[in-house]
Amino acid sequence: MATVYPRLSDAELEALPSRTEASIYRNAYEIACWLKERHDAVAEPGEYLPSSQKAVAVYTWKRPQDQWPLLQRAIAELEQDGLQPQDILPLTPFKVANSQVLQALQKQKPQYNERMFNVAAVKGLEAPVVILVDMNTSVWAANPKVEYLGASQERVNVLVFISAQDFK
Repeated sequence: MATVYPRLSDAELEALPSRTEASIYRNAYEIACWLKERHDAVAEPGEYLPSSQKAVAVYTWKRPQDQWPLLQRAIAELEQDGLQPQDILPLTPFKVANSQVLQALQKQKPQYNERMFNVAAVKGLEAPVVILVDMNTSVWAANPKVEYLGASQERVNVLVFISAQDFK
């Protein structure tokens, strides 16, 4: 089940820009709030930061294989909302070949194969939606810099799949 920070009211959801209008937005404010919740040493989010009004959605899992059904549902919902594979950027802090969940995605939905990357390999590449998988599975994967680098590649929305063992 996903936890979403912060929750938007129905009126706020209705007021969100269309997908075309939203393509120019960034949710830097929401990313900064999410990182501050997770890491005490992160700076306080500034109100001057751009906001897409789309909160970071956090999906927690206990075992690595639990990520796959969560990711399947999340991608199905994004596709139902009209997003195409070129709009979605699945990222892992590790090599794609070492990510069980991205390997499963490659087999089930090969149209995403060209969109899967290691977080460090996407500097400068953007997408309306970024999906971070395998987060918090090692010290490296729980590093605020890695989380920020991956999350900041989006323009509108971030979905994070994170190990529940150390989730705060």
